[in-house]
Amino acid sequence: MEENVVTAFVKTKRGIQVYQQCVACKHSMIDEKGNRICQLIDQEVLCNFGCQNWEMRECLNRIGDDQGRIKRPQYIRFLTEIRLRENEAIIHGEMLADDAMSVAEIRTQFTAQTGESPYWDGF
Repeated sequence: MEENVVTAFVKTKRGIQVYQQCVACKHSMIDEKGNRICQLIDQEVLCNFGCQNWEMRECLNRIGDDQGRIKRPQYIRFLTEIRLRENEAIIHGEMLADDAMSVAEIRTQFTAQTGESPYWDGF
């Protein structure tokens, strides 16, 4: 599999452009050391590389499916801090990726701690 820097893109079902690069490919993963690994060739790849076996991650195709609900900046910071701590713990072998909190759990925790909804519309 030949690796090269890719600048081509495709559009999601919502019309959002996604580069056909390893960073957006369903075959790439981050190993315990924080390196991006292609599962097809079991080798480290750079995020802007790509190949003919590229397939979009399913989560990218779902971008925009939350019916346009806008989240509060405080919630985005809260979510980001939790995910950064979880990623550090995973990288250092202190937890498994399967043990990460679900988004629903994070929303519930945010509401419990702040008394606010994560959404601007309050629901």
